[in-house]
Amino acid sequence: VRDGSSDPILRMETIDAHLHLSYVHAVRHRPEAAIAEFRRAIAEAERLVGDFPHQATYRAQLAQACNLLGYELWEAGRLQEARAEFAQAAGAYRHAAELEPENPTALWLAADFLVLCPEVAFRAPARAVELARRALAAEPGRAGILRTLGLALYRVGDWDGAIAATRESCRAGSGGDALDWFVLAMALWRHGDGDEARLWYSRGAAWVALHEPGDHDRPRLQAEAAALLGLGEAARVARIVP
Repeated sequence: VRDGSSDPILRMETIDAHLHLSYVHAVRHRPEAAIAEFRRAIAEAERLVGDFPHQATYRAQLAQACNLLGYELWEAGRLQEARAEFAQAAGAYRHAAELEPENPTALWLAADFLVLCPEVAFRAPARAVELARRALAAEPGRAGILRTLGLALYRVGDWDGAIAATRESCRAGSGGDALDWFVLAMALWRHGDGDEARLWYSRGAAWVALHEPGDHDRPRLQAEAAALLGLGEAARVARIVP
């Protein structure tokens, strides 16, 4: 951490350092310390955006920091505070995408927020489909963008499109991981392919059992998939494998 630097690259690294520290505190069950580090990251990102208001990268970094703090507050049951952070994230993501309308990362992060935010009032899957398609046009074959497109298509009810995009994400990402597989399980289930859906869910659950989740999205998507497939709490905890 190098607070007070005038170098924008060092300032971005400082923001990342605060975010890493927040993660360390979170996994050690020190939520207040994690929240404090998130707020330090946000404060530095706000200063950076103030100094460079036309840089989409800095605004996207601010959006990410606000979004992550929103997740932490949401998990802590501080829903009103979380919604305030999600609102700030939504505005920053939107502004970043407007500043550089062909920047694939800015478009992708905005789309990802619009399909994954735990507060459903901030979700806009149709808009996410549009942003993800624009991101793919700028950077074809990027696994993360394809995964986001798959989830966005799933959320608008395009099961065939969701399956195709998520399978392509798996191919582009060396087979994918639990995020891909839970999305694929849900889309296949909606499509009527229950047996294959269960196999992909089980593969994702086994992956989670062997890895640190690393974020809030995998457990949340796992719970969503388990509920859709009619798996009870015991199955989710046991993370059954075929």
